[in-house]
Order: sequence, then structure tokens, then C-alpha cells
Amino acid sequence: MIAWVHARELVTLIDAPLFGRAVRLARNKRRHACHEPACTMATFVEQDETIAAPRALRTARAAGWALAQLRAEHASINAPARQLGVIPFIEGRPVITNNRSDSWETTDPKAFTELVAGKSRIVGGGRLEAVLQLLKYLRDTKTTSSIKSVLLTILVGNAIESWRSAGDPEYYGDIATALVHIIEDLNDYLPSNPTMPSLYHPSGTGRDFRERWDPGWILQLPGPDSPLRHEDAGGVRR
Repeated sequence: MIAWVHARELVTLIDAPLFGRAVRLARNKRRHACHEPACTMATFVEQDETIAAPRALRTARAAGWALAQLRAEHASINAPARQLGVIPFIEGRPVITNNRSDSWETTDPKAFTELVAGKSRIVGGGRLEAVLQLLKYLRDTKTTSSIKSVLLTILVGNAIESWRSAGDPEYYGDIATALVHIIEDLNDYLPSNPTMPSLYHPSGTGRDFRERWDPGWILQLPGPDSPLRHEDAGGVRR
């Protein structure tokens, strides 16, 4: 069989953590086109199971690391999940764990993944994933914010709109530009709320993540203005 490289697809995979931080592996997979009459598929994507299984969301290395933690370190499922930057759930059941109440919560991880994937397509080029990693890095290194990753992802996702890039094709043109514009849009959105805004699960389960948004949190974001902050007594403001 003779095939030619037809296109490339950027796939983001959950990888094993490094120095206690969640890691994402950006893999540029080649899509091949086969022009031989005997080919059963016109195009197909290259696979390498030493990196990740077909259609997997995490690398083989991440899976091996998590199993090693559970076996050797006698860790609970929540410990490696936290380091991987994911939330554990039971396949076939629309629930995840709630560490605070020691109970199950109704959720829809596929819908959440689809939300992020849809917003990523608007931004393009894997730049949304890079922006999220930069914001998490700032959060962790400055240690002035304890905002959960899921809240940060929903906030950033809500700030991304297709009409912005439709009016200005370069609105999310590169990582630096996308980071600045997303921060500016968040800086416009948050102060417009007289009280702490609701953050509903994108799947429509009715789950409000606001309870995980601790009063008094400060989200330090780079920019010419003051940090966004939520005061105990006065809502969200600059």
C-alpha cells in the first residue's frame, strides 16, 4: 500500500505529571490518504500505541504512572487524579467523586470535553490549551489564588466566543494575543457581576460549581489593570 500525508491533526493528551504538575502532551498526528483501489479507507490517522491507544485521552505513560501510584504508594484514586489534572469517574455511570461531601455527583465528562474541544477550535492551533496551562502556572507559582482548574476552564471557555474571531481573524492569532484577549474579556465580564456569578456545568446537569469558588479568592492575571478579585463583602470587581 502506498499512502501520502494528507493533513495533520493536533491531539492533546493527558500525560504523566512532572515535578508535581499536570502535563499535557500535544501530538501532531499525520492523516494519510490512500489512492489505491484496494484501500478500504480513503484516509486514516497514524497510530502508535506506545504513545497512546487509538482515540485515548491519555498517554500510555500516564496510565502506567497512575497504576504504579495505586499499587506501590497505596494512594486513593483522588491523589493521582489530582496530579494528572483530571477528575475520576466510573465509566458507564454519569458521576464523579466529591471530596468535600464524600459522595457522588451527577456529571457528563463527555459534554465537558466537547465544550473545551469546541472552544479550542474557535481559538485554533492548540492555543487554548497553552493559555490554560499558562494561567494555571501563574496560579500555582504566585500562590495568591486557589481557584480550581475546572472553574478556571469554565471561566475561560465562557469568555471565548466565535463572533470575536469572526470580526477579527487575528483575535486569537497566536498564544500571546489569545492570552491577552482572553484575560481582557474576563476582566470585562467578572466586574459586571454584582455578586459571585454562577458557573453551571456545560452539560446541562444543573450543577453549579460556584460552591467550589471560595469567597475571597484572588485571581492574579497579567495586564495593566489591577488583579481581578472577589471580596467577601462586595462582589467581583477590578
